[in-house]
Amino acid sequence: MGVFLGIGSGGSFVSDLEKNKALALWYPHMGGFEGDYQRRMRATGYGCIHMTARGLGDMARFLSEDYTIRPAHLGKNAVYTQTFPPIIQTGLQTLTPKQKGLLLWLIEGHVLASQELSYLTKLADQEKRLKVVVEVGYGKKVRWEPLKDWVATLAAR
Repeated sequence: MGVFLGIGSGGSFVSDLEKNKALALWYPHMGGFEGDYQRRMRATGYGCIHMTARGLGDMARFLSEDYTIRPAHLGKNAVYTQTFPPIIQTGLQTLTPKQKGLLLWLIEGHVLASQELSYLTKLADQEKRLKVVVEVGYGKKVRWEPLKDWVATLAAR
């Protein structure tokens, strides 16, 4: 687990993320630090997908499989569906040969259930080039711990 007021070199964050594959992150309300850590990961050679955890729905389907959306037709338009490719696979395919892998950074992770968080740890274990960071709450300092440890803590409550 790491705790820092500022980013410094960011080396311990990068090494912890590469070792654990998925991290739970707490940061101060004022924010700003998370952008520094994302920038450090991009400088280390990772592509980044930054998105909110709100409204993901079926996370496995949204991140790993083709999924369809049927927009509201408002009574006058034709009813149709749109199919979108899986976000993780698309992100991995767009990496350049020089990049190490893909970082999935989820904000507002406090809305996720423990089952969804454990799915993210399994997804990071299955896909070796994928790293996951979930912002799970606020703190006085930036700190992180392995996501699997946080899931175990939630299950013990």
